[in-house]
Amino acid sequence: MMTYETCVRRRTESAARAFSAIEKIKGIIAQLEHTTARAADGHLPDLGALASMTSGARRQIDEILVALTEARIDGDGFSQESAQ
Repeated sequence: MMTYETCVRRRTESAARAFSAIEKIKGIIAQLEHTTARAADGHLPDLGALASMTSGARRQIDEILVALTEARIDGDGFSQESAQ
């Protein structure tokens, strides 16, 4: 059985991965906003770059889901009260 300390460590690592993915997706969204503004101004976007950005966003969303799911699974059965 996993110790409480191991559970907390794994949850923390999973949360850190989720936060990292969130920061990455913020950058992608900023790029997409810039591309959208340029498209509205008449500059046609590079479809390859657009596909790369949206694909990167999907990967980060998947990473967030996986990391938070792992944090939940690693923590099943543990609470502050049960550790005392």
